[in-house]
Amino acid sequence: MQDTFSIPKIELHAHIGGCFRPSTFMELVMAKGADLDKVDFYKVDIEGAFEFFKIASQLVTDISTLKRIVYEIIEDFSKQNTRYLELRSTPKSLKESQTSARDYIEAICEVMERAEDDFDIKVRYLISINR
Repeated sequence: MQDTFSIPKIELHAHIGGCFRPSTFMELVMAKGADLDKVDFYKVDIEGAFEFFKIASQLVTDISTLKRIVYEIIEDFSKQNTRYLELRSTPKSLKESQTSARDYIEAICEVMERAEDDFDIKVRYLISINR
């Protein structure tokens, strides 16, 4: 019998802002002085998820951080034997690095291509639009 990590998987709904590697999340929180008072890591519910997303958006303020996070997300899914991954995110202008929403999209696509080669995984980016 196979363990769950060795079984090939697909992930069809992974938000970039919700899939931070925990160590990276805490490193960025400490570096940027983000406030975690409203996040209860022991009670996971929809309200807590939205608080987490708010903090995550405060941590991704430049393209290099975005690229790092996306690469780590793909690597982490690959380690769980995910063979196909759909990442989703709303493109943002990152004021700290003076980048546009287009730059945001291009950065994600660039990292996806590199990570696909590095980890033998298919990755697609679903762009969400806030109306």
